[in-house]
Amino acid sequence: AYPIKCVVIKSDDFPQTLIGVSVSKKIFSKAVERNRIKRLMRESSRLLLKDGTAAAQGFQMMCIYVGKSILDFRTVHKANQKIWKKVSYL
Repeated sequence: AYPIKCVVIKSDDFPQTLIGVSVSKKIFSKAVERNRIKRLMRESSRLLLKDGTAAAQGFQMMCIYVGKSILDFRTVHKANQKIWKKVSYL
């Protein structure tokens, strides 16, 4: 779901969900911008895991921010919700 692209691996070897976050240095040259986006993505995932929306177990995810500008938390959170909804069906 735009602006986040995820690669997911389901593995029964891991009892917990592991999440990696990446932002392109080519698009966002300043570290402050990249760190802001990574914080938004991590916080969104944390909230989804905490409230049980993303109750998936045993997943390894690598989330890549593919947007061209920094979006607000609400937009990033909605995109993350769509991704977690798809992952929960795996």
